[in-house]
Amino acid sequence: MENRIYSLGHILPEDLEKVGGKAANLSRLASAGFPVPEGFVIPVHIFNKFVERPQLRDRIGSILAAVDFDDDGELGAACVQIRELILDARIEALVRSEFGEQLAAMSPGSLWAVRSSAVEEDLAEASFAGQQDTYLNVEIENIPEGVKRCWASYYNDRAVAYRHDAAIPQLGGGIAVIVQRMVDARSSGVMFTTDPLNRDAKHLLIDSSWGLGEAPVRDRGPRDLGHLQHRSRLDGGVLEDRRAHHRDRGHSLARSGRFEGVRHPGGHRGQECNQNIKNGTEGNPRRE
Repeated sequence: MENRIYSLGHILPEDLEKVGGKAANLSRLASAGFPVPEGFVIPVHIFNKFVERPQLRDRIGSILAAVDFDDDGELGAACVQIRELILDARIEALVRSEFGEQLAAMSPGSLWAVRSSAVEEDLAEASFAGQQDTYLNVEIENIPEGVKRCWASYYNDRAVAYRHDAAIPQLGGGIAVIVQRMVDARSSGVMFTTDPLNRDAKHLLIDSSWGLGEAPVRDRGPRDLGHLQHRSRLDGGVLEDRRAHHRDRGHSLARSGRFEGVRHPGGHRGQECNQNIKNGTEGNPRRE
């Protein structure tokens, strides 16, 4: 059904091209029983409906047609133009007709994350991880603007260059947007199931920090690292190395969405946030 807003946990494998890789993977986790925060997905066809307006599609197409993709400065300027076109376009009528019902059902005063999920993201043959934008601690009345900013980030410089190099069309693919309830995180992290430093599929890397995941995701300051060797599904992994920074501050958010450094609660101060990574041969962690 084309005119559908998807709930996390209720997305089928064949819906991938409608919701993008990130939303599809989050839904798989939710369906498997993992504690994924509630949310819904604004599918790709709504983004395409937005940019299919003649005043947007034609101008985006003409800007891209004139770009020298070998000139980083020229490409950057063109992408700024395209993003400004999208941000200047009105979205109110589209919100009312497509996902106004979901916004009206939200609890007053609740905070939400507005997250991009590109069709080409997190696939075996292409990965756009980190190339489109996400907005945290968004109040209900600001969600439509956050959605539009995620749509605009489809034309971030790196994403446009990546699509060009991979021969992926710049128009017609598109981006979905996840609107997901915010979590007041004690600690956060990213697990790479293949070591990204040497592409060793026999090892995984866990990169973590106190508070929200801004440190591991956006490289904001030192983090705790756990390096594990894969074993079987039943046995888990062997912890080979741990690097702990023992900071007493983490990342939190003000209601405005601005990041703040906050001290850990007394019980966590000076502890490593990935201390739950364990096995029988872990030895002593390295401290830096």
